[in-house]
Amino acid sequence: MAVLTYTLDPENPKRLDISYKMFWRGATVYLDGKEIGTAPGKRELTQGQEFKLPDGSVLKLRLVQSLMGSELRILRNGQPIPGSASHPETTVKTSYWTLFLIGALGILFGGLSLRLDVDMLGEMGITTYSIGLGVVFIILGFMVRRHSLPALYAGIVLYALDTVLGLVLVAQSGGTPGIFNILFRGLIFMPLVQGVGALRTLNKSERTLG
Repeated sequence: MAVLTYTLDPENPKRLDISYKMFWRGATVYLDGKEIGTAPGKRELTQGQEFKLPDGSVLKLRLVQSLMGSELRILRNGQPIPGSASHPETTVKTSYWTLFLIGALGILFGGLSLRLDVDMLGEMGITTYSIGLGVVFIILGFMVRRHSLPALYAGIVLYALDTVLGLVLVAQSGGTPGIFNILFRGLIFMPLVQGVGALRTLNKSERTLG
């Protein structure tokens, strides 16, 4: 059994624990140690299960599966609870860490290309320019961390251009892009694109509160 722990919201810091079985074969909800209800199996989690909390609010669990893996969406009265996978702040955090990852990999493999003649790096479109590009992605990541929507747009466009350019360079050299490289780059786009809507929501909320 594994346990996910959250607080309902800043004004209601009661601890919410969700204990779930391996491969999501059921889950049990606890509030401050008191059992609220159980979803008996994966089917029920996939369909969505609702639990009424003591304050009258409704907690809904729904398991969503995609190429990126499994995500348990946790809503209270229709709104994602803080820290959950579907909360805008969590989605934005995934976006800027993705930019950090792109940047770190660019610097690492770009550095290797200076010292090693590795065919696989060439097939991935990685050259010495990847070092400078990696630094740019890291800077953009810090900007997105500060909720800069233009920086996220720039990261998406830059990564798209880098992907296309890499494929073109490989084709011009007579090589064939590796399927792993194509799939990896495709998966990388998903958290960046998902971050756009989440960051818009956060910025709108901040303007409203401000």
